[in-house]
Amino acid sequence: MNAFKISHNSWHFKLIKWSKLSPWTNFGDYATRFDIEMFYKYLPEDFCTYWKMFLFGILKILFHTALAVGIITLIGFTFFVSISTLINDPVSFFIGLGIITVPLGFLMFVAFLINYIDRTRGRNMKFKEDGLIVTRYKSFKEKYCPMVQYDEKIEEISKNFY
Repeated sequence: MNAFKISHNSWHFKLIKWSKLSPWTNFGDYATRFDIEMFYKYLPEDFCTYWKMFLFGILKILFHTALAVGIITLIGFTFFVSISTLINDPVSFFIGLGIITVPLGFLMFVAFLINYIDRTRGRNMKFKEDGLIVTRYKSFKEKYCPMVQYDEKIEEISKNFY
């Protein structure tokens, strides 16, 4: 299996960088030079470690999203239930439920539309190298972790810190 090539512009590299250098990681402070140095110095050399760092970033996003949705839902339902109780009309409760669910449905429609446009536009695309998910599937099937090869910009940045 060939080495997995990673660009500094790839979304999964940016996700890993965000999860390691975000303000929440440093308790409110932005990443210092030392944090950035440690990030580039200890980049994983095999795909399995890179995959674990990617999953950590996904879990961090899911946690923050669940927390935000929970807080917004709690505030929204508290507001609309109090209005419903005040007016003594259950219709206002369903209006509040609609106000919360209609934007989510709209976002799902936009995601479907973007997915459809990308699928129809990409029919004449040339063959590309395996992506993150395909590489993970192949490494799982073959019981082998390929090496990770970073692009020149990441190599240049990491060499400046040694």
